[in-house]
Amino acid sequence: MDCISKKVKTAVLVTNTVKDRELEHFKKIYELIKDNGAVVRVPILYKEMLGERFDVTFCEESQLYREADAAVVLGGDGTILKAASGAIAEDCPLLGVNLGRIGYMAEIGKDETEQIKRLFEGRYKISERMTLHVSVEDGEMCRTVCENALNDAVLRPASMGRVQALNVYSD
Repeated sequence: MDCISKKVKTAVLVTNTVKDRELEHFKKIYELIKDNGAVVRVPILYKEMLGERFDVTFCEESQLYREADAAVVLGGDGTILKAASGAIAEDCPLLGVNLGRIGYMAEIGKDETEQIKRLFEGRYKISERMTLHVSVEDGEMCRTVCENALNDAVLRPASMGRVQALNVYSD
């Protein structure tokens, strides 16, 4: 079912550079975004790898998702989870494209990229996901472990042989 949403004018593009070593998938999505008249933002870590071959805006991680209309993330669940932490903080919708085998968190597969055009036509629906705020309390001390855990959070004791008591709260 299509919903009429905001047309994407600025898109963040992130790829798993191990799974997309030759940047084949990156190039394909980059061209699709540019053909639809949108600005492409990428992590500054890509600067050396991309050089000046692409018309992109390189951004520090803290600025990458700020005021972006959407992010397209190419990779597997790990790549999507890493990108999600920045996207969530800036309320930037994220579309995962699976480059691996299973890709539970990806919305589309690498052979379904024509679906990305819908972002630029404003024909997409945003599915809200629950996030977790994880903190550890030890007596008087409380420290945040993770602000926005999307899928899971792992807590492990410093000493693996000890039993740990956990109190888990919702809302």
